[in-house]
Amino acid sequence: MIENISVSFNFQCGDDLDYIEEAYKNTPDDVHVILRYANCLANKHEYKLACDLFLKIPELNPQMCFKSYFNAGICAFMDDEFAKSSIHLNEGLKFNENHYDTHFVIGISYFYLGLFGRANTHWWAASRIKQTEAIMNILNKFLLDDTHPERVALYPVCVGKGIDVGCGNRKTHPNAVGVDVIPKGAKGRHGSVAGKESTADIIASGDNLYHFKNNELDYVVQRHNLEHYQDPVKAIQEWKRVVRPGGVIGMVVPDDENCDTIHLDETHKHVFTQSSLRRVIELIGGLNIVHIKVLLKNWSFICIIQKTEGLVGGSGTPFDYERVINQFESKQLQNQASIYTEQSQPQLSSQCLFLLNRNIE
Repeated sequence: MIENISVSFNFQCGDDLDYIEEAYKNTPDDVHVILRYANCLANKHEYKLACDLFLKIPELNPQMCFKSYFNAGICAFMDDEFAKSSIHLNEGLKFNENHYDTHFVIGISYFYLGLFGRANTHWWAASRIKQTEAIMNILNKFLLDDTHPERVALYPVCVGKGIDVGCGNRKTHPNAVGVDVIPKGAKGRHGSVAGKESTADIIASGDNLYHFKNNELDYVVQRHNLEHYQDPVKAIQEWKRVVRPGGVIGMVVPDDENCDTIHLDETHKHVFTQSSLRRVIELIGGLNIVHIKVLLKNWSFICIIQKTEGLVGGSGTPFDYERVINQFESKQLQNQASIYTEQSQPQLSSQCLFLLNRNIE
């Protein structure tokens, strides 16, 4: 669990509770009265009542959406209602995606619910907005290989027979065949793999996969590898060659739209944005982008591609990445619920199941 992290919030109530409660009874649709009443209740630790009041405000005054959802989320969090906190705070992010406290607290909520990849994604976002001692301590402790968002995002793609190109010291999935130019056990010399031992099963460059036949694999995944090739088009063409029709190529790529990616590593040879990678995929042909979006704020984006070349007359099932990742996170919630049940913490277990039944908002 998260230790030595204290979350507090000043709800800024200067009113007498009895006075403002009477004012609310007389003017129940006055948003300023509602806000003052909710703040007073929250200061008295009446979090559930305060939360319900905060949630009334967006319908009455859309300009107060962020503040209302944020306050509701904080109330739910202070009441140990982490599932509801994550829901309300996510609503707030729609109106202010660069709010440090929202990302910080929603990360803690997801952590308690067992959604560790999501937790780290929000903590990373918080660190990119403001590098406080608290957020850096959390990242240093919990941004681990197994729960790193870039690994978690590709893990569910690794079904069947496949390879992890440029696997370095940490394969995306233990069943993937690791491919790297650095032999297994040897230490990397550049970037994030410097001083770390390779886990490669096959020594090869990702743009020359002569070990594999055409259409042999179900998937190819790579994290921060495409930018290292002199000819990235050739590399993607090679990944396309070894993947079967209907198979999937999953990529996590440094996002040059929001970060100076060429200088992150002296072995980087190319930069990519979502739009530039789209153009490369279109140029190659026979591939369909089924999912592309920012993964880590000001750092990386994910691109999931399905090979359509070789599919006959609409045969094959379109790869539904959203469904696959939802199923993966559903299992995380179920596992965490079981853990809480074994620990005799039924309230936390029910919260995991509550979020699961809402299809993980």
